[in-house]
Amino acid sequence: MSGEPQDLGSAPAISVEGHQDGGIQVVCRSSGWYPQPKAQWRDLQGQLLPSASENISPEANGLFQAEIAIVITEESNQKVSCCVRNPRLNQERESAISIAVEEQDLAAEPVHGSVAAESVEQHAQNVMDSLQQAKLAVQMDMRDSYLWCE
Repeated sequence: MSGEPQDLGSAPAISVEGHQDGGIQVVCRSSGWYPQPKAQWRDLQGQLLPSASENISPEANGLFQAEIAIVITEESNQKVSCCVRNPRLNQERESAISIAVEEQDLAAEPVHGSVAAESVEQHAQNVMDSLQQAKLAVQMDMRDSYLWCE
């Protein structure tokens, strides 16, 4: 282990990416890690949650970037934490987000008949706008931790 670089990356940045699969897609990104980090989602009780996608990739500077996504549904209204950990240093960075998904956020109005493409795009934009307004309660809580998601 001596002489090998070891870097604790950036605090995870969590962003709400919009509606997907009957819920709201939330993405966590963190960069500047070495060696390859481990990334995962956990609930308020510390239980592991399945990721919708996970991508650990090398950056141009030789360090690694982590990107994981999760879909929050109405049934899973909760605070979730994104934990990115350097396994060699046994240290991590964690960010958390609380999202309250209301049923009307997920109900898109049906589009009938042969609607022009612009109308469909406008409808999609309206759905995205409503997700980003007051119906979606988002609180960010960022902290560094030296324990694995406790």
